[in-house]
Amino acid sequence: MATLRHGIAEAIEIVAHGDESTSNVVGRKIGELRLPMGTIIGALLRGNDVIVARRQVVIEEGDHVVIYLSDKKNVPEIEKNCSSQVHSSFNDLFTFKSDSL
Repeated sequence: MATLRHGIAEAIEIVAHGDESTSNVVGRKIGELRLPMGTIIGALLRGNDVIVARRQVVIEEGDHVVIYLSDKKNVPEIEKNCSSQVHSSFNDLFTFKSDSL
């Protein structure tokens, strides 16, 4: 996690977990995700490939997703939107990578 804009914004890298039946993000196109205002997915890291985030890109199990939040107060909103019926929390769907940004 990197703090930006004097502590107001953040950039985070998360790792997607699950499959289409257990996750609200794995198997979905970026354009289908409901993200809070000011939240942008910048890129996905898939194996040794960097994929520029575009609306039609599908998130796969194990993808490292780089997200920019213009207001770090939106983290709970992302948590709410990315939870699934099987997983009880955002941390079950994603692993935060705090040392990589």
